[in-house]
Amino acid sequence: MVSGRHGILRVPESFCRECHVFTRRADQAAERVDADVEVRVFSWWTRFLGALRHGGYHPPVMVVGGRRLCQGRDVPTTDGVVAAIEAALDRNSEFDRSRSHDS
Repeated sequence: MVSGRHGILRVPESFCRECHVFTRRADQAAERVDADVEVRVFSWWTRFLGALRHGGYHPPVMVVGGRRLCQGRDVPTTDGVVAAIEAALDRNSEFDRSRSHDS
């Protein structure tokens, strides 16, 4: 969905700018992390139930490792996104280590 009128809804152009900034920060952070990181972008309007499940009541919403990092005008710094990615990678590696000990 792009900005403008969509039936009874009006999507402000500022939403598109916010999404663009979020995506740029995520891409920049993914390049800086020493791991394979997949950046995926979904329309909040068509996947709002998933966004709400993560507490994302205002687009755009950034989820890292299954946890909401930010939403709306709360645009994170690239360093903030890198820190969130590294924390998610640490959680995943701890989970993998605990599973290997259980086997």
